Amino acid sequence: MPKKDLEPRDAAMMLVQQIRNREPLAIYGADPITESEAADLRQYPNLDEHLVRFVIQKRKETADRKEREQKDRQAREALDRAERERKHTAVDVVRISIDEKRKEQRGSLGHSKDTQHAINQEKMQRLGYDLAREYGAAFVVDRIPTTEPKPLAKKYPGAFVDDGGPSWAVSQRLRPALWSLILGLHEKKIKIDAVFVYEPGRLAREPELFGKLYRLFTKGLGVELVIEGQPVNDDNLGGILHRLEGDIQTVERTRKKTNDTLSRLREDGHVLGRPPIGLLRSRDGFSFEIDPAVQFVIDQHSAGTPRTEIAERFPPYHSPGAVKARKLSRGGIDRILRNVKALQGGTLEDVLSPHRPRRQAKIALYRSMEIQDRDDFDKWFKTNYPKQFYRVN
Repeated sequence: MPKKDLEPRDAAMMLVQQIRNREPLAIYGADPITESEAADLRQYPNLDEHLVRFVIQKRKETADRKEREQKDRQAREALDRAERERKHTAVDVVRISIDEKRKEQRGSLGHSKDTQHAINQEKMQRLGYDLAREYGAAFVVDRIPTTEPKPLAKKYPGAFVDDGGPSWAVSQRLRPALWSLILGLHEKKIKIDAVFVYEPGRLAREPELFGKLYRLFTKGLGVELVIEGQPVNDDNLGGILHRLEGDIQTVERTRKKTNDTLSRLREDGHVLGRPPIGLLRSRDGFSFEIDPAVQFVIDQHSAGTPRTEIAERFPPYHSPGAVKARKLSRGGIDRILRNVKALQGGTLEDVLSPHRPRRQAKIALYRSMEIQDRDDFDKWFKTNYPKQFYRVN
């Protein structure tokens, strides 16, 4: 009998011996024998071809399993190697507030769009990410938008920039760049590995909203969220939320002190707010006076010069509180002359008071937009990613 056929018979003889001695059944070089297989084998206490065939089949199944596992392991190693060699890509989220926009226009670069974008790119390089320049969006958003956001003139490849978007918003109208990133990831039109943000407040200053965006990006959309060069995870999220809560409390304390100070000044008779165009606040703060810069307008009007011609000849006017000087239209000249006349006639309050309800209406609109924006985002989030919305792991 050939040698290759003896070895299975020898293994079968060992099985017979194990059966007779009532020992656990095992075949050298083969997978463990199951209980059902052992029960069947114990019916053959003598050497039998059935036992030999079983040994051959068991060893073949073991060899096939090992071959499959080896192929699977090699495939996984190849994928892991390709993943390590693949360059990961990222984009960044940039936002500046209305106040920061004014500072940027004056030349301050503390938290400007360029500063945020440059620092985010440095963090990407340090962590081994490439900027995905094929993506990006940049919009200008007014504080109380009455029109659709406008594209920003300057382009920021690889960045999603909201120039003036409020920190509590996510919607197309109030944070159009952020929303375009979320929608692009959701619709698989944007394929990246990470989103970088300069600091937590650039994404959202409200802790609850930040937590929702963290779950949406990392668990819903499948990208890493990197804040200040550190990937955000469940372990360090609590520290970020605590920091945001502290920032809110600081703002509230500052706001209360400011409002208390303004209330005392108002009770003492000081005039508050930005001076009407053409006027300045007096040194004692109790009244307004004519801005010397508009004396040209007054003189030309007294000389009978048409107001349209005055507007053409009047140089760019830098009104108090404005970011920069601007060329006035005929309407601007009309307002200057109206305010000067009212101040001289003692009727300035009568001229200004009709405009105050419009300001209050804008504030009310701003609050209602905040509530509507949050409700719309929550509805979208809940519909598309219910597990992440309800914090289900």
